[in-house]
Amino acid sequence: MADDLRTDLSKQISELRKEMDRISKSMSAHVSDAVGQAGDLRDEASRQAAGVIHRVRDQAHVVSDVARENPATAITVATSIGMLGLAAGVAIGALFVRGLNSR
Repeated sequence: MADDLRTDLSKQISELRKEMDRISKSMSAHVSDAVGQAGDLRDEASRQAAGVIHRVRDQAHVVSDVARENPATAITVATSIGMLGLAAGVAIGALFVRGLNSR
């Protein structure tokens, strides 16, 4: 009877080891696939970022060329943007102070 129990336990342990090996191999394959997909996503994001950087650089050159050709207009635009930023800052600051005083 004890020998039968040992034999049964040995078989069960052997089957569990085989199942663990199958699970381990399956998980390894899934991890490998995930790593490959992550690498592909990284490569695609890098290509897209390079394209965006190239387009931004091209636009910056266009703006620079226009500013060189029309310096008075460029100064007027820059001043207008600065004034709008200042006005927005003052308005936001006033709202913030008003909000603090109402407490």
